[in-house]
Amino acid sequence: MTIRQPQYDVIEGRISNLTIIPANVHTLKTIKHKQKIAGSVAVGQAMAEQAGAVFSAQAAMDEGDPVESFSMDVSGKMVTGSFWKTTFQNGDYVQVVGSKFNQDMRATAIVAAEKRIIWVQPHSERGTRAQGRVVLKRAFIATFVLFALAPLMSWYLEEPQWFSIASVAGIASLIWGVMVLLSWPDFMAFSREMNAVATALGWSNPAETDLFKITRAVRKAGKPELPMGVHYY
Repeated sequence: MTIRQPQYDVIEGRISNLTIIPANVHTLKTIKHKQKIAGSVAVGQAMAEQAGAVFSAQAAMDEGDPVESFSMDVSGKMVTGSFWKTTFQNGDYVQVVGSKFNQDMRATAIVAAEKRIIWVQPHSERGTRAQGRVVLKRAFIATFVLFALAPLMSWYLEEPQWFSIASVAGIASLIWGVMVLLSWPDFMAFSREMNAVATALGWSNPAETDLFKITRAVRKAGKPELPMGVHYY
């Protein structure tokens, strides 16, 4: 079955009437579900419903990592979204990448072209090919380390070497099963969003986009550190 990549629109203009509400990662799923049912009017409702609970430490633990939901006006449209940190301000000139709902827009990414900075939704920092390489690389490294430690395990546990190798193989299989097979669909769902954002912005090779890698290189060149979820491009 072919999984379709989202298709996003782009608007640009100056931010006004910016409102920020503390929320959590699970809010994103709730808002997206309500959008499908009732359009972007439900975005404000979902944000309001979550606003009180997230001030509780226990709620933050149960409901997911804290994010910042926002609403603002850009180019005559109400724009809503959620990022790890919302550091843009009223008066900033930005590009908004996302999905239109009637006269409103749900933002998947916000771009400040003058600063070469982009805000993206949590876990959507890499395109599909870039993310796939990272996942496989981590799995291979974990497997290599485990087998490299097999002789040490055999000596320390005073077990036959074949037993240590068999144990390591079992652990490695678990790593591949959890890290790759079970997590792959979730990783790719986020990465397809990055593909769509890069495509809408006209970037080359959207699937190869790696905002982590770009940001690391730019910071080494002397640019200041950015909050979590905000990247150079």
